Amino acid sequence: MLLLAAVAAGPDATGHKQFDYVARMLWEAGWAHTDGTPVTSWEARDAAADTYVALVRIGALTRYVPGSVPDQPTPDGAAFALAALRTWP
Repeated sequence: MLLLAAVAAGPDATGHKQFDYVARMLWEAGWAHTDGTPVTSWEARDAAADTYVALVRIGALTRYVPGSVPDQPTPDGAAFALAALRTWP
């Protein structure tokens, strides 16, 4: 759900750093390593892997290509993510 929220906000709100947002929100919710260090953006990406793959496959999120902007939500992707959050049971 955190990744959907980041995608729904669009690239302007997250600065193309959706997984930094997810990691920060996990930290705010109390998630941390046993030594108290916060979750990294890569660990957040791993935690949201299924959602990430689904968003990439439907074209809601561009997949990172070296030399390009990483993981950028598409306009349709932001609309899809917002609709998914609004209709969540």
